[in-house]
Amino acid sequence: MVQKQILADEYKRTGINPIGPSEWMIQRELREYEEADLIITLSSWCRQTFLNQGVQAEKVLTIRSGNQLAKFKTSPDVMHERLRRIQNGSSLRVLTTGSVNLRKGLWDALEVFADAPAGVEFTWVGEVHPQVRKLLSDKKPNCRFHARVPQFELKRFYSEADLFITLSIEEGYAAVIGQALASGLPVLATEHAGVDHIQEGKNGWVIPIRRPDLALERLRWIQGNRELFSVIAQNSFKNPGVKDWRQTAAKLVVTYEEFLSRKKGIG
Repeated sequence: MVQKQILADEYKRTGINPIGPSEWMIQRELREYEEADLIITLSSWCRQTFLNQGVQAEKVLTIRSGNQLAKFKTSPDVMHERLRRIQNGSSLRVLTTGSVNLRKGLWDALEVFADAPAGVEFTWVGEVHPQVRKLLSDKKPNCRFHARVPQFELKRFYSEADLFITLSIEEGYAAVIGQALASGLPVLATEHAGVDHIQEGKNGWVIPIRRPDLALERLRWIQGNRELFSVIAQNSFKNPGVKDWRQTAAKLVVTYEEFLSRKKGIG
């Protein structure tokens, strides 16, 4: 229900014909939630949406999603080159990955692209949804859209970037945030993107949805504070804040075992 309302609001403000989950799908998922003994969410924001809908708190847990760190980890040489670009005033390379659509925050991203300070270059890697293709007809020279690539080929794009941005309006957990952090990139993301891995001002920043003005404010700050930004970039490289899949899987097993033990005891 939360997803449906957020998307409906987005289509209304953009004037684009709505596409979203069918009523049949929504009702099926609601039945599944009702019948479930335990619901695992991948972010605290996602968990809060369940609580806001009246689901009992003890029924909903959050386990932060992990990542294949070895597949995305940036080498010291790549990090050295990134820091060199940041500190010598080269154009700031800003990356977004994932499908190009309204749910991923395209409407706000286009405003950021258009009003970004001088010396900021944007790249978005992902499949363009036909519904929004016409919005890209007037794209700015400081932004390029690259076709979707296999997941592990994204490492090349992460390695070439200085900052990762995702302005998603609704996403339980954006896996690309974990990939970017694993690559040592500072991340600027909306609070609806699953941002539990982001430590404010240490490896990135979190802003509310539909606030491109705050994204622009952060970009202007970065442009005017390259030395401070380089410190944050180094923090992101040393302490990405993301766990490996093995650690997440182990946490999940323990959670299930503890839950089943309590359930058996109650029974």
